[in-house]
Amino acid sequence: METTEELSYSKANLNRRWGVYLIDLFCIFFFTFILFALENMIVKNVPSYLNLTSEKSKLKVESKLYLEDEKDIVTYANANLKTYEEKKDFLSVRIDYFYKDTNFFTDSKSLEEYNLRKLEAKNQGNNLFLKEDDKIVENNLNPELLYNFYVTEINEHCLPLLFNSEVYTYSTKVLFLIQVSEFSIGLVISFVCFKVIIPLTCFKKGRQSLGMKVFKISYVQLDGFNIKTSKYLFKSLFDLIVMYFVSFVSFLLPVFVSIGMMYFTKTNQNLSEYVFNVYLVDSKDDEIYFDYLDYQDKKESSKKVSIENKDLRLE
Repeated sequence: METTEELSYSKANLNRRWGVYLIDLFCIFFFTFILFALENMIVKNVPSYLNLTSEKSKLKVESKLYLEDEKDIVTYANANLKTYEEKKDFLSVRIDYFYKDTNFFTDSKSLEEYNLRKLEAKNQGNNLFLKEDDKIVENNLNPELLYNFYVTEINEHCLPLLFNSEVYTYSTKVLFLIQVSEFSIGLVISFVCFKVIIPLTCFKKGRQSLGMKVFKISYVQLDGFNIKTSKYLFKSLFDLIVMYFVSFVSFLLPVFVSIGMMYFTKTNQNLSEYVFNVYLVDSKDDEIYFDYLDYQDKKESSKKVSIENKDLRLE
């Protein structure tokens, strides 16, 4: 009780707290993206990763909706073919091949639906396609109209069917999970470096991050002394899980709750500070003490210095 009565701190200014958050977030995410890039360079040379990307690329080329360089056929047609007659013929052949490929379709349902869309396609009352001798042929209309039909067919039907195929979906999902894992690992390493290692080793008093050091803000416990290592580690773990990962999957809900608490509570504590009963204080003019013994030691040292100064004479 005696120590809490003698220790007195001012609450950290909210504007300075925002400055701290911005500096710390910049450091964490900048370092995260550096690590992510390095991890990506390593993973891209792993055989299993190469097999997945190769299988995905091979599937796109085999569908005939993409060329060997993985450029889609619509882009290729617009860039390399001059007339709409050439463009529509090129797209028509590719689409027919796709719907007849047994690697993608085990029955003729998708092809039948495609033919039905052909017969239903019209422009100003004119059918774009006609049925002759059980075959569906192009009507003698402006080639641009037919080209536009094929482009729509590719974008709205062919590509979604390709992307939803079992092999393509599996490879895409695995590659996505690899990317998420790489980013998560980089984020954890960055967070530990800037929010755990630095406050526990470089700036022990006040458990200061780089941003807190710049703006002269520190953490203290309810008793006014430095946060114990165990409590700070648990608080950091809470911040990492809830404020970063849970926020990522819940549309930043914990972040908004934390900001609201910071502005509308009497102590201006955010979510993790409230949970662990710690406070951000202005340490510009006040020293943070490790514990009561440290406080007493500094107090005694201060008295000795004062006594010596009284006897000091400068000639």
